[in-house]
Amino acid sequence: MRVTDGNLFRSVTYRVNRAKEQLDKLTEQISSGKTANRLGDDPLVVQSIIRNDEATQRTEQFSVNNINVRNQLQVYESTVAETYEIISQMKSEVISIANESTSYEQRQAMIEKLDLYKEQLIALANTSHNDSYIYSGYKTDSHAYDENGVYQGDNGAIEAEVMEGVTIKTNMDGGQVFGGGSNPNTTDLFQLVEDLKTSMNGNFPEDATDLFDEIDQVADQVIRARSEIGARLVYCDIADNSLQRLEISNIEMRQQIEEVDYAEALVQYKSQELALNATLQTNSTLMLPSLLDYVR
Repeated sequence: MRVTDGNLFRSVTYRVNRAKEQLDKLTEQISSGKTANRLGDDPLVVQSIIRNDEATQRTEQFSVNNINVRNQLQVYESTVAETYEIISQMKSEVISIANESTSYEQRQAMIEKLDLYKEQLIALANTSHNDSYIYSGYKTDSHAYDENGVYQGDNGAIEAEVMEGVTIKTNMDGGQVFGGGSNPNTTDLFQLVEDLKTSMNGNFPEDATDLFDEIDQVADQVIRARSEIGARLVYCDIADNSLQRLEISNIEMRQQIEEVDYAEALVQYKSQELALNATLQTNSTLMLPSLLDYVR
């Protein structure tokens, strides 16, 4: 079957363009260092890159969540530690005054100290972080306790996802630390302070010593809250270590998917360049007219 000049020309042009496209693609890969520079380069590679990007974004979001959780828990840890110090100091002073022969003036001075302690404790209970009251449960836009030490919040639990399918409770309602909430197993710290004030003008020191067990109970209550916060911080450390490993894994996977093997790419480039030159030389010979072409 006779091959026309037009068919021959189209065949030659196709082979040359095809070889040149492959060479241009290898040139771009070597120049950019990437196996895929646009969506149409390699659908499988591009799809893997997209999945890797999505995994990286999730890991980054979990890391941000973990940092936010850690920061808030550290605020809890600080306020709980201060609360415990105040309770310990208050207990020490009440025991000291109850074991001595005290005058009316001394007991009135102690009442003033107790008022001051109560103000400090209410201020701690109404601590805010990022414009949210941390001890109010879900009611983060309002004070946890009013000026009399009455709880205004709820026991709502707020959680944050710090790893895939893993959440950490980020808050602690005021009742767990200061009492006065819906939990019947806690001691109301602010009511205890009022009872201590009343004992100073009552059957002193017996009324005061009767409250020592309650002081110990509220101290233990604060210690339990601090232990719970510490456990959550440890969990944050575990999550952080896992997220760092995931981040490294995502980076390594991205490199494996996207980065060019320069040695292999250069070999392919040289091979493709030789193939293109050979095609050009062969086709230039085929395209030369001969005497037989004119005879036919």
